[in-house]
Amino acid sequence: MENLKEKIKSANWFAAIGTYPGGVGKRSIKNLHAWDETIFKVGLDQEHAAIAEEMDWLPSTKDEIDPFYGDSLRHALDLKNSNYKEDLKEVYSIALKSLRHIEESKLISGPHNYVEVAKGAALYCSRMAAVEVVVGRPGVWCDLLDIYCQGYWPCGRLKNGTLIVY
Repeated sequence: MENLKEKIKSANWFAAIGTYPGGVGKRSIKNLHAWDETIFKVGLDQEHAAIAEEMDWLPSTKDEIDPFYGDSLRHALDLKNSNYKEDLKEVYSIALKSLRHIEESKLISGPHNYVEVAKGAALYCSRMAAVEVVVGRPGVWCDLLDIYCQGYWPCGRLKNGTLIVY
């Protein structure tokens, strides 16, 4: 848990968005222009338009269902007898403080300001990564937190499971 807290404290939140190189099971987007309008503009990059049409955004509020585990992580957490609530609160607090000084300009596209949703998604990811650690099953949320810490925004998923990273 201490390693996770340190990682969050030193995260490079959103500093490298738009430059993710992609990889196996991951596709990058260079901008958010495909989401500027409800109807795709003529001349819009077809790859971004196809992603925008199919992508489901990753959660950005604590009440949203975990798209990877459903309720299973939360159920596993409920079975824990340890005092995990303090750790989860501390992780959330550290993430909140660390997100105060982000560069917001790349999170604004057309009429849309994605700053709060991006921060909310980072907080959700931080909390779920902490849950994975508490239940002893570091997995997808810890991996996504690594992507955040490198300065990118893992923002969505395609129906085939491919992760979309800005």
